[in-house]
Amino acid sequence: IATCLFRRVTGIPCPGCGFSRAFLALLRGDWGAVQRLHPLAPLLALEWIAIWVIAGAWAIGKRFPVPQTERLAERLILTNAALFLLLWGGRLYFHTLPW
Repeated sequence: IATCLFRRVTGIPCPGCGFSRAFLALLRGDWGAVQRLHPLAPLLALEWIAIWVIAGAWAIGKRFPVPQTERLAERLILTNAALFLLLWGGRLYFHTLPW
């Protein structure tokens, strides 16, 4: 039984399908599996590391000179959403989603 609510309701994998397994493959260094399961996993891993570094710096009182931080975050979120939807649509079309 699928644990993904989207897949249970629609019968097709969601845009994040394979993401958890892709991160585990990334930790193992299995780049072939990462690309097969979810090619955006390395990009999001780098983004999360950057967020952790920035949050850690803020926690100790350091501030990075990033102009218009809110706008940058908004663009990043919208770009990621667009990438997820484009990749998902392509994978649906070519039947390459990891079931």
